[in-house]
Amino acid sequence: MRGAVLACGLALAAATAEANDQAAGERLAQTACAACHNVGRAGDSPAPDARPFRDIMSILSGEEIEADLRAGLPIAHKRRIVAPYPVSEASNLYAYMRALAAEIAD
Repeated sequence: MRGAVLACGLALAAATAEANDQAAGERLAQTACAACHNVGRAGDSPAPDARPFRDIMSILSGEEIEADLRAGLPIAHKRRIVAPYPVSEASNLYAYMRALAAEIAD
């Protein structure tokens, strides 16, 4: 029993360590979002109706974004996310979006 508890604790610690990783969030944005959204610091989005990532934080709260990513919801646009993201990936993507918005605001 203690072994199972220890294994769960180690898995949770590893998942927590991976969460909020801006570099991992940027990689995810490049592979999963960049077809429609500009995920960088400047420029327009490839899809005219898709807001650049740097602007999304000004219209949605972080909690909304992270929860919608985890649920696979469309996050205030027409296209549905293909699959729900694990908590760590949703946290990473949100961490990247938050850092990008803060960098632009400075």
